Amino acid sequence: MGVAFSPDGGRLASASDDKTVRIWDAATGLPIRPPLEGHASGVSSVAFSPDGSLLASAGEWDTAVKIWDVENKQEALTLLGHASNVESVAFSRDGTRLASASVDHTVRLWQVTSGL
Repeated sequence: MGVAFSPDGGRLASASDDKTVRIWDAATGLPIRPPLEGHASGVSSVAFSPDGSLLASAGEWDTAVKIWDVENKQEALTLLGHASNVESVAFSRDGTRLASASVDHTVRLWQVTSGL
């Protein structure tokens, strides 16, 4: 399961087999909010956007990539297109694109605002 620091280093996101994404205070180790729920299976990877406002998560078995609004604690977008487990997600430096890699031997590039 994956972990990622926020760009400012103040938060840590963790992916879990229990279908959740958790956000932690990096200084205290305490959870900042209730877990983000929405994946139908375990979560394999997480990544913060460069400005820290969004968090992407990769569904291990549900083949979905989700983008979360960190402040509002809501799912902003679900990206579907992989045929198998999604193992990794990464934002572009400018935060406009998201890459996802899957066991189906594909890497997909997504527009963060539209999901295309």
